Amino acid sequence: MANLFWGKKKIAVVGVNGNPMAQRIVEEMKAQGMKGVVELDAPKAYPDYYALSQLEPDYVLFVYESAQCKVKITRVEGLLGDRLGHNVRRDTEESRQAQSYYKHQLKMIGIDPILLGAEEIPLREVKDIPWFYTSKVPMLHLHLPKAEGAEKAVCKAVQDYFRE
Repeated sequence: MANLFWGKKKIAVVGVNGNPMAQRIVEEMKAQGMKGVVELDAPKAYPDYYALSQLEPDYVLFVYESAQCKVKITRVEGLLGDRLGHNVRRDTEESRQAQSYYKHQLKMIGIDPILLGAEEIPLREVKDIPWFYTSKVPMLHLHLPKAEGAEKAVCKAVQDYFRE
């Protein structure tokens, strides 16, 4: 019955620098009944960003492997250049809400995450793809250390977000 919340949600897990943590997170999500999870490589150019936008995911998670745990929102902002003074900025409210679920889950396995800051996707890369600055879906950058149970904690945080 709990699968009603997240079973069919499209979740894009983007592995940055080919790290195995992203693959373990995807495997755990699929094992937990999250059928719509897709693993992607980190976008390097316009075609990669376009492919991500075409998925129209309900949740995007960029996964990095690092020594210190950080959960950051994604910022996309700047002058669009189509008319004078047209400034665009990605709405981060849903991302902030999704970010809040990580603190408890990661602390339960002994990791104290830093929830401050933002990672920026350069507007010049995505200015022709409106989804990046009009969509309100959570888009987070997760820097995770190698720790037992980390993928389960991430999966649980995503499930908690969809449950609300």
